[in-house]
Amino acid sequence: MASLYFLLPLLYIICTIYFIKGVYIRVFTIFYFVVNFVYYLSVWIQGIPLEEGYTQVFWFSFLSLFAIHLSYFITPIKVSSRYNHSDDLSNSWFRSINSKIFVVCGLVLYIFALMIYVKNNGVAFGGGYEARLEQNSGGGLSIILMYAFVPSSIVFFLRKPTKLRFILATALAIFCGSVYYYVIGGSRNVMGAAVLAITYFAYEKKVLRINEIAILSACCCVALIVLGALRYGSSLDDVISMLLSGSSVMISFALDSFSPIYAIKDIIEYIDKTGNIQYFSTFFNEFAIIVPRFLWESKPINFLNNGYFYTTYILNMDTQLTISPTIVGSFIIMFGTTWFWLWGLITGSTLKIIDSVTKKTRMITIKITFITCIGYCFFWVRDGLEVFMYISFKFFLCVMIIKAISTIVGSLLKRPSNENFAHK
Repeated sequence: MASLYFLLPLLYIICTIYFIKGVYIRVFTIFYFVVNFVYYLSVWIQGIPLEEGYTQVFWFSFLSLFAIHLSYFITPIKVSSRYNHSDDLSNSWFRSINSKIFVVCGLVLYIFALMIYVKNNGVAFGGGYEARLEQNSGGGLSIILMYAFVPSSIVFFLRKPTKLRFILATALAIFCGSVYYYVIGGSRNVMGAAVLAITYFAYEKKVLRINEIAILSACCCVALIVLGALRYGSSLDDVISMLLSGSSVMISFALDSFSPIYAIKDIIEYIDKTGNIQYFSTFFNEFAIIVPRFLWESKPINFLNNGYFYTTYILNMDTQLTISPTIVGSFIIMFGTTWFWLWGLITGSTLKIIDSVTKKTRMITIKITFITCIGYCFFWVRDGLEVFMYISFKFFLCVMIIKAISTIVGSLLKRPSNENFAHK
């Protein structure tokens, strides 16, 4: 059964991916498959019996994916049948001096925000993961500004998409992301999103072949698993012992990172037993995080979003750590086991709107924001739409600040040449 539950959605996605023209829906579909169906591959390979309840989990996941695709196709917004995102990105701005100034200003802003955070909060790495989360409180704006290396790395590659630029942009993203990981105390997502977006556009620009993508993806998966072990381990020796203890530990970290569908099983059982459906309350609670701490001094570290609802009410964990409920789990938390597919329709329409806006918008700030957030489709699938929207807002704020600074710097650099021309 595990082999069937893996191969059936794989065949479905292979057949549908050729009819899907948007960038976001394609990336989203791939991540959806990884998060919701790779678990069955691991069960199949290990030759262990499929636990009770996972058949229901499979059908909930498969029907949700069908609802997402159906809504995407019927939403009356046109996305070009010749959807070539790379051509759309090759406009005059990315080839101009303005994009170069944008990259430099973004990296300078990253360094400045890093210094401010370390000065105010110190280095969070070390000790328990919950202690690191508490140490990060109050560093909201500086943390957001540290995201600046992500759009800078991506724009740096898109200015001149060559293999050398790909290597340099990836190295830049990994270096800045590693520093961010160490300072913040174990956050992998920013670095992972940067590398994924650069890799995707390298493929679109025909800089990388599919076999190179496969090798790079395997290396990235191993790296993320190791970083996950390092995040939860109390010391380097603990991490090394965990990684050397056997394949079971590696599989556990891999499934926790990429395919945590056990959450769907837990949520189905809880909702069927209690009927405690949240509707939109857990969705909108996510956006209370936007309020800065200087305006709300007693602001909690976590709010009762879908992830924290799953952690506290279903898992009964009294912790600051939030466990991912997956997108299907968030569907069920908000609409129950009967109407969960309604949120799938909303998700499909949202993907269609984002694809259309990314393709057609002339506002470079919005374009770069959505370009930057492509890698975060993974967290959309693993955590929910509200998490992706919150992340997009943070990146929009960051990109807007970089764009404003680069515009000012660009005008100052152009002024002397204009004055010389007038003199002549």
